[in-house]
Amino acid sequence: MANSHYDLENTIDRLQEIEGNPKLKLAHDTWQTRVAEFNQRIGSHDKQERDLTNEIYQLLGFDSAFQGLLLTAVAQAGQLKCHNVAIPLALSLFATVVTLAGVWQKKGVITKLGSALLTERPARTVWTASLSTNFIFLFLLSVLYFLQLSLF
Repeated sequence: MANSHYDLENTIDRLQEIEGNPKLKLAHDTWQTRVAEFNQRIGSHDKQERDLTNEIYQLLGFDSAFQGLLLTAVAQAGQLKCHNVAIPLALSLFATVVTLAGVWQKKGVITKLGSALLTERPARTVWTASLSTNFIFLFLLSVLYFLQLSLF
């Protein structure tokens, strides 16, 4: 418990130092903006991926309902002869092909979003680490500058 209290005080002290130094404030604001942009892009990709997955399930559901409707109509048809089978069979085949094409197209988009996320997440991590290192460097420079001014 005492450790978290110390961490909170330490964080507050650092934030006050950042506010007092224009270079640190600019670096901190830039860092926060870039991290927010990365998080927003990743969240957008995740949402698009979920939406496309839901659309695939809806396509499959519509196809299943259509196939069931078609099967029910064929089963209750009293005059269905061998030469009349072609129309329900063609309708069923057409619906299946259209559904599979839609699923294939949406799955391709999901794959592209997944590969974009694979590059986006590490880029965010690298950029955050790089900025954190630069931020620490700027902080240390400001401390050294402050010490140099206080010595003279």
